[in-house]
Amino acid sequence: MMDLRALEQAFSDLLDCVATEPRLAEFEPVAGELREQARLVASGARALPALRSPCPSSFPSRELAARVVELLSRIPQVDADDDPSLVRAVGELNGNLVRGMVHAIFASYPDVVPREAAPGDLLP
Repeated sequence: MMDLRALEQAFSDLLDCVATEPRLAEFEPVAGELREQARLVASGARALPALRSPCPSSFPSRELAARVVELLSRIPQVDADDDPSLVRAVGELNGNLVRGMVHAIFASYPDVVPREAAPGDLLP
């Protein structure tokens, strides 16, 4: 089963990072909403609203983008045996994360966003 406490903690850490870095001030409303949505999912909510906060379109620096991506890597994955309603809720949360932050990182510094290897890349 997905570690819901770790899910909530990952989004709390994201908000803490954004709130303590002045160059990320415009992302604080979005990070706050995402943190609240993670708390809702961890508390049993299985439907989330769309983001209300404005979503910035660019990221201020490569260093900060890399720091945020590292924090995002701590978000736990859903397990194969998780309830489908939890999987959908986590999908909505991750979709909001992409709209709220990852899109700006990718638009500014696409090379800091890791990508899955294509099947052909795994062949010798």
